Amino acid sequence: RWGPEGDNTYIPYRPDRPNRGLRLRSYPVREQYGCIFMWYQPQGKEPQWELPDIFHKFPQFETDANAYYRPYPEF
Repeated sequence: RWGPEGDNTYIPYRPDRPNRGLRLRSYPVREQYGCIFMWYQPQGKEPQWELPDIFHKFPQFETDANAYYRPYPEF
């Protein structure tokens, strides 16, 4: 089992001695509009910008966070 920071917290055959040397790489995540967004950067740098709030950034369009939008346009 792994903790939220990627550290080992439990090994089934050695429950009293987790391996503190084992770690998983963890990534910054954010939940927005019912989706989970993950930031990946090969060198492990922190996110360099915030996620845009698309439903408020484009007020000229009628938008609703709960609406369904087709993944392809209708012709």
